[in-house]
Amino acid sequence: MLLHGVIDSPDIQLNVSRSYLQADANVKKINAHITRKVADKLGEIVQE
Repeated sequence: MLLHGVIDSPDIQLNVSRSYLQADANVKKINAHITRKVADKLGEIVQE
């Protein structure tokens, strides 16, 4: 992955396995949203 970080969400348990997180729908939604936001911001920077 290009981006790494920490996201705190009350919908995601703290003590879970990596495979569980990869299959979790909430994590997929968060990932898609953040990826889209970063791509949009990078696009704005390139246009400037």
